[in-house]
Amino acid sequence: LAQKDIDFEIVVADDGSEIQCFDKAEQYFKKSGFKNYILVSQQTNVGTVKNYYHGICHAKGEYIYGISPGDMLYDDSVLRRLYEYMKTKDAKICFGNVVYYTNEDNNIQVLENKLNAPIRPWYFSEKYPLKKVKEEFLLGNNIVGAAFFRETETAKKYIGEMIGVSKYTEDNTTTAFLLADGIRVYHFDEFVVWYEYGTGVSTSNNKKWEMLLERDFDQSYKLMSKKYPNDAFIQNITKLYKYIYKTCIFT
Repeated sequence: LAQKDIDFEIVVADDGSEIQCFDKAEQYFKKSGFKNYILVSQQTNVGTVKNYYHGICHAKGEYIYGISPGDMLYDDSVLRRLYEYMKTKDAKICFGNVVYYTNEDNNIQVLENKLNAPIRPWYFSEKYPLKKVKEEFLLGNNIVGAAFFRETETAKKYIGEMIGVSKYTEDNTTTAFLLADGIRVYHFDEFVVWYEYGTGVSTSNNKKWEMLLERDFDQSYKLMSKKYPNDAFIQNITKLYKYIYKTCIFT
């Protein structure tokens, strides 16, 4: 709500929560004088991918930025700058830099020594051919999901293809297919989000979630192998991805 110099809507997508919070959300929006919001919910818990897809299907804006509890936009003009960057590049998808932090008992600590993801962001520079960008990404140079800014129709298309394949992982799985289809992922080299580390499913070091996310990647890579049978690099990666996944994502 603090964002300046840009028109935007907020879509709140609830994935079948047992405790309904939409009344509180509406009260907050009304108190703030903000009217351009949509509240959508699932009857039962369906997982991140379906819930996110359900949310963006209700979105009317040209671009979409997905944000989860615990995360916060970096400053009050970041949406405008992301929008202008995407327009300038005529891009379908970009990502920015992330500030990692922890919050234990309201004691906020910025993790200054935390490596950004991707760990080699320079490979997303336009000076590298798209083939090299694709190869680097598939070799484990993954991107923090909270850093993505996407054209809505592009996000809808690729996330929609993940339904029934991936239940909880929509960011890096869809990005792999984008790159395989020849769509460049741009790096907006500015901070875009404060990212709460250690509480989400991908950073909590919870063995249950590690297994569930690994299953998502397993299904995604199987689909990729079928979809791109003539891409030798993708065929090789699909045979090695479990090693790459364990060494690059969870360490």
